[in-house]
Amino acid sequence: MTDKNFEIIRLAILNAQLGNPKELTLKIEENSLSDSDKSRIKQAVLESAAKNTSLTPLELAESLYKAFILIQADTCSKDE
Repeated sequence: MTDKNFEIIRLAILNAQLGNPKELTLKIEENSLSDSDKSRIKQAVLESAAKNTSLTPLELAESLYKAFILIQADTCSKDE
């Protein structure tokens, strides 16, 4: 856990021990992948594909296309 998570937990416990004087609300934020993360994932996919010699060129191209669409979809679905 990060320090931020420990601080959130500490505040919730302290608030409960004091009889809940503060109305606390939990808000969860999901972050999408950064462009840098996407680039690293794409590079890893390409390196893995280069080692996979069991696919035909067409199968390899289709597989890579689908993988890149899924990686890109991470941001697209959150922006809509």
